[in-house]
Amino acid sequence: METMNGPILVTGATGLVGANICQIAAERGLRLRALVRDGTEVEGLAELDLEIVDGDITVADDVARAASGVRGIIHTAALVAGIWPKSMAADNERANVGGTVNVLVAAAP
Repeated sequence: METMNGPILVTGATGLVGANICQIAAERGLRLRALVRDGTEVEGLAELDLEIVDGDITVADDVARAASGVRGIIHTAALVAGIWPKSMAADNERANVGGTVNVLVAAAP
């Protein structure tokens, strides 16, 4: 993170928690940048005054690019569900663990 004047990055901005954070923060006049997967519906976000960056939380370079110049990161991206089938364990770990590691690395000074 490079500057105290930059926007705040929100991961998971198209999800329930992330979208609500974006709405509340935008209403309070905060500058925002949203990291969203390519092809994800962003109609609701597009109505807010924020920057949308296409990328994937599981790709370190995408997270680093989205985090460039931000003053902070609000990380809400995750795969969520009730009981996970074993076939989804790798996807869960890649997104929830690997994605969080990517965010922490991008946020480190």
